[in-house]
Amino acid sequence: MERYKINKIYIFVSSIFAGIALFTLFLFILCFFYGIRPGDMSASTDAVITDIQRITHTTKSGHTTTTETHYNVGISYEVDGVTYFDSLGYYTPFMREGDTVKVYYNEDDPEENFSFSIISMLPMFMAVVVFMLPLFCILIHEFTKGRYINGLIESGKFMLADDYAEVNSNVKVNMVRYKMLEITCHDESGKEYKFYSRPYKPGNAPFKAGEPIKVYVDTEKNVKKYYISEI
Repeated sequence: MERYKINKIYIFVSSIFAGIALFTLFLFILCFFYGIRPGDMSASTDAVITDIQRITHTTKSGHTTTTETHYNVGISYEVDGVTYFDSLGYYTPFMREGDTVKVYYNEDDPEENFSFSIISMLPMFMAVVVFMLPLFCILIHEFTKGRYINGLIESGKFMLADDYAEVNSNVKVNMVRYKMLEITCHDESGKEYKFYSRPYKPGNAPFKAGEPIKVYVDTEKNVKKYYISEI
């Protein structure tokens, strides 16, 4: 029995980016529960945010002015009665002077420290999610479409083409106007229906002239969802 096959390109591309998204999610969860720190920094303590400096740098290029803003977050922490001062490698809008953050340090050299915040990873994680969303929508659409069309094929709901002609499509690639088939069908009552094939490059028609064509469609349910097939 004929079956509608989901476009392999959609599956391939979506699978790659889905893997990237799942890997990012795994790292996000790993960082949330365990944090990421060098192996020789096993000890930890609470550091106090001593000051937050806003640093603005402006550059001009022709008529364009670009302003970049960075934040320097100063911290202090105490180990064995000795106070150490340093700065964090990240900044979040929720930080305030006097807040505490966890830092990991090297017991042999407490001045060597490392700090990590899950909040600092949120922009990257959200960017991956937003980037992945359209791909997931396309993949879900293809699976839904395939299930519906295969249902039409299994139920035998189709119409034979009474006539078809090659017409211009709205697709243009490298200044070349692609073509598509305009297929005309009539139901038992004589009502006329028009269906259109996917755009194709001129000279690469999906069907040969004179070949019978059938269109799988449920005119009572949704005439806009159909599948064109060569007999």
